[in-house]
Amino acid sequence: TVSSQTKSSSEHSTGNVRVSERSFGTFSRTIAVPEAITHDQIKASFTDGVLEV
Repeated sequence: TVSSQTKSSSEHSTGNVRVSERSFGTFSRTIAVPEAITHDQIKASFTDGVLEV
């Protein structure tokens, strides 16, 4: 299972108005592998925002 939690915020002002926004979220994904594969055979890499399993 791959999971992550995101947090972002932004603030900006225009004249008399000040805006502050925040967002939070979680992500989870389970990746099925063939039964013939053992845990020792699984390799993963994360490069430039891409997860390769």
